[in-house]
Amino acid sequence: MKIPASATSEKYANSKNVQHDPAKYSMARYFVRILADVHCNWEGLTPVYRLYVNDELFTERTWEWTDCYLEEIVGIEAEPGDYYLRWELVQPCLAQLDVTNMRVDYGTAQVLSGNTIRICDAAT
Repeated sequence: MKIPASATSEKYANSKNVQHDPAKYSMARYFVRILADVHCNWEGLTPVYRLYVNDELFTERTWEWTDCYLEEIVGIEAEPGDYYLRWELVQPCLAQLDVTNMRVDYGTAQVLSGNTIRICDAAT
C-alpha cells in the first residue's frame, strides 16, 4: 500500500502542533545523601571493598586504616522508590567489614530495615 506524499506531509504538519508534557512521561528525581559508619578488621593484604546501590557499582575503595571508623557518604539522585545498599569485600582478603548507623543526612528519604532506603516524593 502506498501512502500519498501529500497525506504524509499533512499528518506530519499536524503532529508539530501537539504539545507534550514531560511530567506525564517521567518521574521526578530527588537527591539524597546517606551516611554510614564503616569499620574493617583485617590482616595481610590491604582489603578493598565495593559499594553497590541495587546492582549498580557506586564506588570501590581501598581500606588502609586500623582501629577507626570512617563515615561513608553516599549521594544518590533517583526516582522515588526503594534502594538496597550493599558493601562487599573484594577477594582475596582476610577481613571483616562492618557497616553501622546508616542514616539520611539530606533529602526526602528514610532508612528501612536492613540496608534499604526509601526515597520519597518531596511533594508528599
